[in-house]
This record gives sequence, structure tokens and C-alpha cells, in this order.
Amino acid sequence: CTAYGDITNNGTINMTAGLLSCDGTTPQLCSGSGTTTLSDVNITNQTGVTFGTNITLNSLTIASLASLSCPTNTTCTVAGNFTDNGTFNAGSGTVIFNGTSTITGSTTFNNLTIGNLAAVSCASTTSCTVVGNFTDNGTYDAGANVLTLGPDATSTGTGWIIGNEGWQIQSATDQTKNYQVGGLYSRPVSVELPGTTNSTGTITISNTDGEHPQIASSGINPAKNVSSYWTITNNGVTGNTSSNVTIHFDPLDIT
Repeated sequence: CTAYGDITNNGTINMTAGLLSCDGTTPQLCSGSGTTTLSDVNITNQTGVTFGTNITLNSLTIASLASLSCPTNTTCTVAGNFTDNGTFNAGSGTVIFNGTSTITGSTTFNNLTIGNLAAVSCASTTSCTVVGNFTDNGTYDAGANVLTLGPDATSTGTGWIIGNEGWQIQSATDQTKNYQVGGLYSRPVSVELPGTTNSTGTITISNTDGEHPQIASSGINPAKNVSSYWTITNNGVTGNTSSNVTIHFDPLDIT
């Protein structure tokens, strides 16, 4: 079905199949105090659609030149794919992924949650940013791209990021960033930055399964080591003269 105007739900909408297209030519608002569960949603309105109420859906597509906004305290729960070919205005809302999903199109989220056992992956050339709270209780596969956390972001959860996790470093004194990276297992890294840093750079960390390519020349016995390695890249962070890095591994990594 196609909606050309506002959608107000003070009861229950339970759309288990089909496609809802928001195709108005003036701004559209989805609001109300009811429970809204949709199947696949396609945003084509070039003047903008606003989710002013919590919405649960299967998949979400924002078409080219279209826009979607999530204002204060709005939660959008997605079980399937999230495709951003237009503009996603995160506002102060939250996006929750609770199934197997692919994110297509580089997107900035305010709060991003990966639900228990959920698996989120990124399409090629898709790099996402989280400026609020990142909660990962599943897996987020960044592929060859980067999931970047803003300088004021927080990161919690029992899950991990497969691939590159970057953190924008703010101008502050004695700060610590906890990276939720991993591969086959969770292998988090804590980076402590004593002293004062500037606010122009990013530190990116990734974890790789298996032996380091230079293990043979390292002097480390490959039969008595941790079969995994980490890559840490500093992109423009200056001001401090040292850092303390703590890495964690799974007992099953020990060969």
C-alpha cells in the first residue's frame, strides 16, 4: 500500500507482509500512542518522513533524494535490511537490529543497538558512524569498511565488531577507549591515552583470526602463542606522548 499523508496510530497496526511506501509530496509524520509493526517500508518522499513514534519493521529502504528523520526518544527496530540511498537524520533516536541484516549506504546513527545473537553486516563501501550509544550484543561485520564512534559515544555489550572499529579522539586528558573488536571470538582492546590529546584524529583497531604473517621471524614459538593478531592505526591523534594498550583473547586462541 502507499501512504501520501500522515499516519496516526492510537491502536494496533500489525502488517506481517507486503510493502508500505511513503510517497507523499509534502512532509509526512508517523505518530500516535499505539503499537506499530510493519513489514517492508520504502521511503520515497523527497520532502521528508518523520517517525514520531516507535516502529518495528522488517526492512527499511530510503530512496535516492528521500529523507527519514527519527526525533527524540524514537526507536526504530529492524529485523532485516537497512538501505540508505537518501538521507537518514538520526536525531536523538535509536535504531535496533534484532535479526540478520545488511546495511547499505553510509549512515550516521545516534544510538545503535545490535540485539542478542543478531548479525549485522555492511555492504561494500558502507561505513557507518555512531555518535551516541553503541550497544553490541551480537556481531557487527564492517567488512573492509570502518564503524566509527564519535568522540562522545559510548560502547557496551557482550558482542563484537568484525573488521575495523574507529574512535574519534576528543580533546581531553587521561581518557580510555574500549574497542569491541573480534573475529571468530570476542577479542576486545582497551586504549588508555594519558596526557592531553587533540580533537582531530581517529584511532582504528581491527582483529584478525590466525597467525600473524611474520610469526616465523618474530621469535615467538607458533606452537605456544595466541593464534590471532590486532592492527592499530593512528590517524592524526597528537598531543600525548604515550599510550597503554591492553588486549584480551579467548582461551581457545591459545595454540
